[in-house]
Amino acid sequence: MVFLDPGYDPKNFMSKEDFEAWDASPVSVEGNASNPEISAYIKRGGKLLLWHGFNDPGPSPLSTVDYYEKTKSFIGAKSIDSMRLFMVPGMYHCRGGPGPTQFDPIAAMENWVEKGIAPQTIRAENKELGFSRPLCPYPMVAKYTGKGDSKDAANFTCVKSDGPETAQAR
Repeated sequence: MVFLDPGYDPKNFMSKEDFEAWDASPVSVEGNASNPEISAYIKRGGKLLLWHGFNDPGPSPLSTVDYYEKTKSFIGAKSIDSMRLFMVPGMYHCRGGPGPTQFDPIAAMENWVEKGIAPQTIRAENKELGFSRPLCPYPMVAKYTGKGDSKDAANFTCVKSDGPETAQAR
């Protein structure tokens, strides 16, 4: 699909050359989803809910933060009503890791689109390790209140982060 060549053999993948060809490919714009100019989508009432695991070994979580910030600059004040980014401390690529790894972004999106309730937090848990946390809209991070069970999301509050490095540490 990337090279529009049904005979392409992925065993012959050459990272530098093939990544350059990917960037030049007509499907790159769609596949990379890197264009922050989504004003037309937002004007039609579109909502963008992004999330990324901070321990993702694949695409850098900081690239998602960068995309979010660039997109905010394009759509301006509307970004408050139209976009949310939730960074997930300790989560790998889409799942797994020592952080909260199970949550329901679809329910959050449904409430936002169908009921007009923008997600202020998303409850996440790690069933294997037996704890829950609130996921907070970036640049907010969950901070333990100091009272109650530290494994219970109810005992955390969202506070402003100093940046991605602080968000990852909490």
